Amino acid sequence: INAEYGGISADAETAASEVQKVAKNWCSSGCTAQSANFLASIFNPNRAASWFTPKNNNLPRCVEDVIQKGIDAYAYVKENYGAAIYDAAAVIEAGLSEEAVAEARAIFN
Repeated sequence: INAEYGGISADAETAASEVQKVAKNWCSSGCTAQSANFLASIFNPNRAASWFTPKNNNLPRCVEDVIQKGIDAYAYVKENYGAAIYDAAAVIEAGLSEEAVAEARAIFN
């Protein structure tokens, strides 16, 4: 089990490093301004209709990169830790009242 926890720790360190790289790239590439301009164009009533043409409906590349990294991270966690997360959730659920379980399910469903 120590090896399992070592893997989790190593994966958490790698994830933290990746998040830091993504944040630095976001800032250095001017992604905040690109994203703001993109969102402003979507919500501008005078330009909203033109946004749906194929040449205008692309997210800024930096936003696409962040989204893709998130998708990849989710897939990795699901594949490598999904069973452990499911088991942990079952243990936690077993210690909760029926009312608490119902409230939690209402939030997540």
